[in-house]
Amino acid sequence: MEYIEEVLAKCKKDDKSTVVGTILAGVFFFGMIPIVIIFFNGSKLLGLMLFLGAFLIPTIGFLLGTRLGKILFNLKKVKFNKTKLYKKLEKKGYLNEFIDTINKEINNESTIKYYDENGHGLLITETWFVFIDSLYPKFVRTSEILKISDEISNKSKQFMCLELKNNKYIRIDHLSCDEIEREIKIKYPNIEIGRGIIEE
Repeated sequence: MEYIEEVLAKCKKDDKSTVVGTILAGVFFFGMIPIVIIFFNGSKLLGLMLFLGAFLIPTIGFLLGTRLGKILFNLKKVKFNKTKLYKKLEKKGYLNEFIDTINKEINNESTIKYYDENGHGLLITETWFVFIDSLYPKFVRTSEILKISDEISNKSKQFMCLELKNNKYIRIDHLSCDEIEREIKIKYPNIEIGRGIIEE
């Protein structure tokens, strides 16, 4: 479970950094308005400075906040038994089997480990396909997957979609199969990789 714990720590760190960034962006935005009004009161530049400040200052605040958040929340690991993934597995009755098979398969050549810069992880073993996320983790047996595709919703949002043998679909937001497509084709040739548009 070490790999999952490390990825979940990164996810939580990124989530908390985003919260700090959002708060600082808000502080910068609302702090900027009276300062601009005081300095540019009566000036023709007041409207322009308010317009520029409304976009520029909060962006700077967000970037500073995310940097600060990453320094403040230096998590190395989270305890697996304290995660939403653990609770979901326990609720469905897969917990012991999941832990046993992941521990056996984690270092196999066929295992795919992926983590993106947006704080989302993926673990594919012979038995399990796991989307590792601190808030919305998802899992399914690898043998149940027919197709993995990048889809675009009618709101122009890209997401990964798993088509299962039981005619069900699993939507995974904020993740694309572009980065791991080649590896999936080599290690799991029975899973089709595709592109499409799903209407919501």
